[in-house]
Amino acid sequence: MLFPLPALEGLNVPPRTLEHTGILEDLGELPRYLRANVEGQARYACSFCGVGDTVRLTVDDQRVEQALPDGRGVLKVESSLGLREYVAEIRDGRWLDLELNGQPRLTGPMLSGRWEWETGSRDIVARSVLDPLESGVQRWALALASGSTQRTRLGDGLPTAGCLKLRTSMGLQRPVFPIHAEPSVRGESGTREAISYTASIGRLADLLLKHRPPHGRTLIYACGQIDYFTIFAFQEVFRLLGIRNLAGNAEHCLNAGAVHNELLTGQEGPFLTIEQGLSGPNRFYLLNGWNGLISHPPVFAQLFNRPDLTGYLVEVIESESARAFVKRCGEERLLLVRPGSDPHLALAVAHEVLTQYPQAIEQRFLERFADRESFENYRRLAASETFDPARTAERIAPEPALAERLLRGIRDIAAQLVR
Repeated sequence: MLFPLPALEGLNVPPRTLEHTGILEDLGELPRYLRANVEGQARYACSFCGVGDTVRLTVDDQRVEQALPDGRGVLKVESSLGLREYVAEIRDGRWLDLELNGQPRLTGPMLSGRWEWETGSRDIVARSVLDPLESGVQRWALALASGSTQRTRLGDGLPTAGCLKLRTSMGLQRPVFPIHAEPSVRGESGTREAISYTASIGRLADLLLKHRPPHGRTLIYACGQIDYFTIFAFQEVFRLLGIRNLAGNAEHCLNAGAVHNELLTGQEGPFLTIEQGLSGPNRFYLLNGWNGLISHPPVFAQLFNRPDLTGYLVEVIESESARAFVKRCGEERLLLVRPGSDPHLALAVAHEVLTQYPQAIEQRFLERFADRESFENYRRLAASETFDPARTAERIAPEPALAERLLRGIRDIAAQLVR
């Protein structure tokens, strides 16, 4: 699989490509959760906060709508000149004949509007027909003379019944705020005007360069759910322009999630603040792709001030934090992996715990908080040969020489977690 990158504007060069990392298995068929007509029942996990709500989906039988009846009625169409009404007639359940009566002909390959007849109304879609009828009549072919509908019921929510965002994440509920679709600027008239991504990137770069210290300062506010590539850009690329990164760790979001969880379940969520994480005895740190020396200098310094600092840093590059971590804790504590393979590392640790330390599984937690079916599916996946630590280390190591270090790290992390 190849991921295309946009060609450089103004240059006659082909689009560049990024080779696939080679660690994702090919899908032999479309996954069940992507099908609209899933038979039986399935569970869905909300993609928003850290509460981890899951619900069971039940898809009701599809209901086929009857074709539109033949007869006369009125078609209401929105146009650039406002709402227009056409007297029309449906023939043979498939043809829509518009009587123009002096009104302009409708143009374009498709037509959508509200069809109203004596006993009902329905939104319809039709496509243009090349062979015109007699003067004053315009014929369209109904594209959706009949259709089907289905209803998805949600039930058996765990650990809670879920909030509004559960339905939003499934596309069953419109979001409160509009979704950003393209960059925009405020025009001379005061209204928002869309611009291309190429133009917006150029504008942002110019503004950042213009407001570099000591001439100015820049604050960029971004959504808390920006992807990791964007976070990397903020932390690693912008600093090359002399910009101090103030990206937070979304602690306010975690605290809000904890309160949300407590309100719904009566139990506190297992969330930690920075202060709780950096103070206290018996701390073992697993830092995954965190360049804290650059992105969170005060937190990084406080962490390194611990005389008993122990843990691992998982990275795909030799960052500034990785070098500092190696100087402090040794090369064995830096686990370099291939990009996107950290879930494999986590499943290998789970494999080690399940096979070597089965007594460490806390059954009371599973009974009280977990979805048993989901956990059993996870157990089967993690305990499979695919995630045997030796096989996983060989698969995710960026270089063969680093596989042995990864294997030792996986086994040590599992031992530390269950002690």
